[in-house]
Amino acid sequence: MDPSRLTITAGPSFTAKWLAPRMFHFAEKHPDLELRFIATLKLVDFARDDVDIAIRFGQGEDPGLFSEMLYEGFITPMMHPDVATRLTKPSDLLSETLIHDDSLSFLPNPPNWDRWFEAVGVEHAPLKGPRFSQADHAVDLALEGNGVVLGRASITARHLRAGQLVAPFRIALTAPVQYRIVCPAGTENRPAVALFRNWAREEIDKDRSLGDGFEKIEIGQDR
Repeated sequence: MDPSRLTITAGPSFTAKWLAPRMFHFAEKHPDLELRFIATLKLVDFARDDVDIAIRFGQGEDPGLFSEMLYEGFITPMMHPDVATRLTKPSDLLSETLIHDDSLSFLPNPPNWDRWFEAVGVEHAPLKGPRFSQADHAVDLALEGNGVVLGRASITARHLRAGQLVAPFRIALTAPVQYRIVCPAGTENRPAVALFRNWAREEIDKDRSLGDGFEKIEIGQDR
């Protein structure tokens, strides 16, 4: 591995909404590092692919690799502030365009609109609305004020902090999935890899307060 180059792979949504917008600051601090990004859902093979760090999402294990939890987060309705002015209670959401993020549909019991409405005690007819296989595409529609997304805090943190999205209903779902930083065992303390790991933890710490004040309901548990 070239010590002056750091290659990072992550899923397209996490790359677009979390990683890429923040990496300027990391690059500014470490101008001698050449940064490369690969946005893909493909599971990297460290023995074959020229990759230093993978950010993986899901329930999976990482046998034979160094792995540390990066982010768990929560899931709750999010919308443009103008849309929020029309809403006073959870049932008001049934009058809005509901945006469906199907990127977690691989889970045995995925968090979705049906489960969120169940958590807040709102009965409803079958739910319609646009469906997206990529979380960032669903979020982009909500950012334009064109509906309400059941958004993942890990993907939307930057928009929530900037006030571009708001989450007025303080009931959130959690699921047994997380983002993990993964690299070949023994390389986790390589200077460039350690710099990235430390930076990523600092960035995550900035987002933790976004979860303050939410009642978090784990999928499959009674409220």
